Amino acid sequence: MGDLLGEVWSRATTPQPPPTLAVLLGTAAVALLVVALPASWHVARHAVTVVHEGGHAVVAVVTGRRLAGIRLHTDTSGVTVSVGRPRGPGMVATAAAGYPAPALAGLGVAWLVARGHGAGALWLALAVVVLLGVQVRNGYGLWVLLLGAAGLVGLAWWAAPAWQGAAASLLAWLLLLGAPRAVVEMQGQRRRGRRRGRSGSDAGPARRAHARPRRRVGRGAPPGHVRCARARGPLDGARRRALIPGWDGAVPRRARGAILGAQGRGHS
Repeated sequence: MGDLLGEVWSRATTPQPPPTLAVLLGTAAVALLVVALPASWHVARHAVTVVHEGGHAVVAVVTGRRLAGIRLHTDTSGVTVSVGRPRGPGMVATAAAGYPAPALAGLGVAWLVARGHGAGALWLALAVVVLLGVQVRNGYGLWVLLLGAAGLVGLAWWAAPAWQGAAASLLAWLLLLGAPRAVVEMQGQRRRGRRRGRSGSDAGPARRAHARPRRRVGRGAPPGHVRCARARGPLDGARRRALIPGWDGAVPRRARGAILGAQGRGHS
């Protein structure tokens, strides 16, 4: 095991020649095509959703909230549950962390690629996928992460350095181009949500974190929308389903508050 970890560390930290301008432009064109076409975007959007939910999870832990689980859905939506104070800076930061996360991750990958660490970016992405997999609470979410992990292992272990740099460059472009499209879709969801009297984005819980608390917030919100559930006292099965639509994972029985962050469903 020690030899394997040493080999992984060596591969991840050994510098490689950065991709050429032609490779960077080519991967940018491919990523733009993937993001623009509805069919390919529906597949690639799972990667954006994983990073989106990872942003919620990381900020929740950093701000002292307790992570209760992550779910990924077939419509490319996701839900992250954390338990802690129902209002305050930690709640606001956790709710707001989702949408900037893919763009920030894309910038980080691009920085590594530019410095000849494309393989290191792939290994780092694999580590993130493994850590998120520990928190995933549904079968489809595990399936998505397993497929992603298999692809990353194949590229990081067997691909030639030039292909590793190209793959990392493509990942960076997908995150950078996919992040603004997700925000545009979120704005569309908010407009449709206002017409229906619903909150359709992560902005809802962040805004409500400073508002007067309610017993139920976002009840009945469709998949892909952020919902914030607050309860005092034991959460039995019926109350849990009412407070947190779409969530059937374990939630602490005496939760002071729980936030569900979601990457909205893609619309073409």
